[in-house]
Amino acid sequence: MKKIMFVAAMTCAVMVSCESKKEVADPTGKFEIVDKTIPWDGASISANITSEYDWSISVANPEYLSVEPASGKGNSTVTLTIAKNTKNQAIPVNGNVTFTNEDKTLDIPFSFEIPVPSLEFGGTTYGVTYMKDGKYWMTQNLRYIPEGMTVYEPSKDNADAKIWYPATISLNEAGKYVATASTDAAVIAAQGLLYAPEYILGAAYSEEEFADVDQKNAICPEGWHIPTAQEWIDLVGACSDKDRTNEKAPYYSADLSGAPLEALNADGLNFLPYPYVNNNSYLCTVQNTDTTRIACGMNSMLYFLSSTGHKAKSNVQGYGAMITNNKTKTSVNVAYVNTNTGIAVRYVKD
Repeated sequence: MKKIMFVAAMTCAVMVSCESKKEVADPTGKFEIVDKTIPWDGASISANITSEYDWSISVANPEYLSVEPASGKGNSTVTLTIAKNTKNQAIPVNGNVTFTNEDKTLDIPFSFEIPVPSLEFGGTTYGVTYMKDGKYWMTQNLRYIPEGMTVYEPSKDNADAKIWYPATISLNEAGKYVATASTDAAVIAAQGLLYAPEYILGAAYSEEEFADVDQKNAICPEGWHIPTAQEWIDLVGACSDKDRTNEKAPYYSADLSGAPLEALNADGLNFLPYPYVNNNSYLCTVQNTDTTRIACGMNSMLYFLSSTGHKAKSNVQGYGAMITNNKTKTSVNVAYVNTNTGIAVRYVKD
């Protein structure tokens, strides 16, 4: 009887010993981001995990990326929430997926970049910058030509024109500054084209004071719009209507009664006071000739379109952001714009 019990005990011992020596399989797994286009303006995208093992995800810079869920088991889909790029340069993001089977692990690192903000419209890629008002703005003037439209030099013969070439400034033999239309591709790329306000808005300004045009027919890329006067005011602060001035606007300077051009451009807005069209000719009158100051020798003013109307005494006008570049200051404020002008266009993101 004792002999039988001993054999049984030995058999059990051998079985336990064999089980303890059983090898643990190496974990395997795959991590794949589904959307190959990483957004720069903040969004959520999906990633697939393919594995039969436990997994967990760690992120090196959680201020730019969060993952939900961050751990699990088996095949799964996770959501990657990517922060907005407010730095105006590519932002690297790094993380790691760890697959586990008991005491064995497999690490799969991943990385991508949050791209520099940009806007593609009409076959052209425009720069975009994040400003202190919390909005994304174009950093270049629009140069889009809708199908069937013609670009003109301003003249009485083309009084019904809707789009005009930019102009370069030079001194004539009499020592006077003159503006000349330029069809040069480099000049157009640098300065953009000039547009009739109500043409590009797709509607007439409202006769109601400080009313915004419905932009459903405006020439705009999807997800963007022509700034309202209020958006311009909330950026630069000052307005010709003193009661509309916003002294809390991030770039407002009481000393200048507007926003310093240098401060706006330091954050990437890239404003310069090129000539614009007024009554079938380029306006190129008052010049800043102080060579110690920004934009010397350039036109004193350039308007940028808004979608907001102004009821003048005898007619309806619009509001626009205006660069003032004279002997005493270079600044930007919001002022009245006649509808018979050709002015610059910038978009702001919805």
